[in-house]
Amino acid sequence: MALKVKIDIRDRLKKMLLVENLACYAPQAVLDELAAMGPDFRAAHEWVQSCCDLVPNPTIKTNHDDSGKNYVSAGAAICTMVGEKNIDKYMVATQDQELKARLRHVPSVALLFVSRAVFLMEAPSISSRLFSAKQEGEKFRLLTEEERCLLASLRHKEKPVLSQGSSQASEQQQKALTKSRVRLKKRAKGPNPLSVKKSDKAKVQKERRVPQDKPGSKKYTGGQKGNEVGGGHVSCAKKRTRQRRKGKPVLEKE
Repeated sequence: MALKVKIDIRDRLKKMLLVENLACYAPQAVLDELAAMGPDFRAAHEWVQSCCDLVPNPTIKTNHDDSGKNYVSAGAAICTMVGEKNIDKYMVATQDQELKARLRHVPSVALLFVSRAVFLMEAPSISSRLFSAKQEGEKFRLLTEEERCLLASLRHKEKPVLSQGSSQASEQQQKALTKSRVRLKKRAKGPNPLSVKKSDKAKVQKERRVPQDKPGSKKYTGGQKGNEVGGGHVSCAKKRTRQRRKGKPVLEKE
């Protein structure tokens, strides 16, 4: 899978673990299984052969194939290499779901796999978490009586300090609550003049106002000089006439 997505496992592991020297191991059963799977897995067979240190198959009960030859499955060989407690601290890179399910029961085994062209590490299993918690409990038991007394005294000193800090924090919270409760009342503001409906008095005053024409405007009637027609005034202003330019004199030929 990693070769299909063009992932270099060595480089990714070095970047992930921040290590310069890294050794990859593979049991002989893995190489034999890749060779038997055909030409589609030839690139993976060549990579294991060139980049990994081959480990001989462990001494376990072997099965017989159709030809009658003895063989060891790759998954069984990897499980025997890891063992029950993974003393050698192996990290297993596999896409086999059955092998992952087996190795999750073994504590302190890191499982690596490829998902959507990304090289990932699986979260610690339940057995790994229980194993780490048990180790921490054993470390506490190995302490001497003097070290236990020191730890107990330190814990006893920290408790009153924490209680004082908690009381101060509670007082501050109460003060903040009282301040938040006592708030100044805001005065009622007047209504928005744009949203208020106009009164009838303003409409009547606007109707009473008559617009007065200024002199010089087009509607100016000329005051009292205008003639009265039907109770109104008619302006007697003369229309402006534009004078035409005289043409050039024409010379008559004799």
